[in-house]
Amino acid sequence: SVALTVNGDTRTVTTYAMSVDRLLDEQDVDVKSHDSVTSTTGGNIDEDTVVTVRKAYQATIVIDGKSVPFWTTATSTTQLLNFFRANEKQAEKVTVNIANVYNQLTGGLVIKQDGPVTVIADGKSVTIQNGKLPAASILDAAGVTLGKNDRVNVSLQNGHTILRVHESRTAP
Repeated sequence: SVALTVNGDTRTVTTYAMSVDRLLDEQDVDVKSHDSVTSTTGGNIDEDTVVTVRKAYQATIVIDGKSVPFWTTATSTTQLLNFFRANEKQAEKVTVNIANVYNQLTGGLVIKQDGPVTVIADGKSVTIQNGKLPAASILDAAGVTLGKNDRVNVSLQNGHTILRVHESRTAP
């Protein structure tokens, strides 16, 4: 049996899954790109494995009067404030190459489309109203998590922007 904890709620499950990803899929645990997934055995499932999922949520910090959104899995405001206090000195030294970060998150995919974008994945389509969001944000808003071999393409059909996910299925 395996211990599965999602946002602090633990249950013991019996599974034939050989990997954490397969276990989460089997247990209908939807994991998004900002969520935290840890396991006592890495990516594989063994007897007495403990898998912990912490769902991320978006919060905002104000820096020099400007609101900056970020994703976190903190479970309390104290934890969040302690994180920022502990990293305050290091943060003063940080510079960020935004273009590089954006390219890493989206594979360089830029939508920048006025109006809605329709996301097609898993045979379903979802319309996201803000086409100016980064591709990663549009996919998150549509509830789509990309696998490492999945492919994404963008097309314009009859004046509508379509973001299509081609899933790569591999044998277990």
